Amino acid sequence: MINLRKLFIAIDISDDVATYLADYVKKSPALRTERLVPVENYHITAHFIGLIDEKAVVEIEDLLRTVVPRQHPFELQLKEITPAPPGRKYTMLWGVFEDSREFIDLTDDLRATLGKFGSDTKERVPHVTLARFRRPRVDLRCSPGGGGTDAFLVDRLTLMESLSIPGGVYYRSLGYFPFGKWK
Repeated sequence: MINLRKLFIAIDISDDVATYLADYVKKSPALRTERLVPVENYHITAHFIGLIDEKAVVEIEDLLRTVVPRQHPFELQLKEITPAPPGRKYTMLWGVFEDSREFIDLTDDLRATLGKFGSDTKERVPHVTLARFRRPRVDLRCSPGGGGTDAFLVDRLTLMESLSIPGGVYYRSLGYFPFGKWK
C-alpha cells in the first residue's frame, strides 16, 4: 500500500501578528459558534502540494533547496481581517496581508518548480485562515488595518505536512528552507 502525505509550503507569521489575530478572534462574539483555527496552525500558504507518495517528499525537499535560496527576504504587513474567499460565499475568516510583488514572484517560482506534483494555492492572496464557518455567512464585516502590528520579515519557507487527528488537523514541519541574501 502506498503511503500518501498531504503537503504544503508555508510562510510562518510573526508572534505579534499571531497574537493580534488570535485576540481578535477570541473577542469576536460572532465567531463563538464557528470552527476556529488553533493559533499554532496560523500560517500563510505559499504553495499547496496535496497528496503525494513518500518517495516524492525527498524530491520536493531537493527542489526547495534549489529554488528557495534564489528568493530574497521581504516583509508582509497585515492589512485587514475579512470574510473570505473574495467573490464567493463567505466560508472562512482571513487575516489578509498587503499585496506584495515579492509574494507573487515567490508563488510563481514555486508553481513553476513544484507544478508537476499536482495542486497549487487557489488564492494568491497572502492570508492566514482564522476560522471556518459551519454555514456560509453574510453578516460579518471587515476589520481594516493591522491593529498596529509591525510588518514581519519573510526569510524562509517551511515544508509542512497536514495530519488529521481526533479533534482536528495538526500541521507538522518537515523542514525549513532559508532565503538568499537581501537584494
